Amino acid sequence: MPKLKELLSHYPLIRLGHIDASKVEEVTEKFLILSAPMMLLFIEQKSILREDRFVLLSLLKEKLDHIYQIYTE
Repeated sequence: MPKLKELLSHYPLIRLGHIDASKVEEVTEKFLILSAPMMLLFIEQKSILREDRFVLLSLLKEKLDHIYQIYTE
């Protein structure tokens, strides 16, 4: 989580939220979450990016750069 927070600090329009799926089980059903941890990026209520388990931050940064560029131009 600390590394993710650091990465997201470079994207001021992206807000980070955290949900414990074991406490809010409806989340796993609604978003078809089969493993944890899971990261979902929503833009205008649509799931744009989905990453689970082992996330390489360098690849995540590339994906976020691309998405951020498209949606902020």
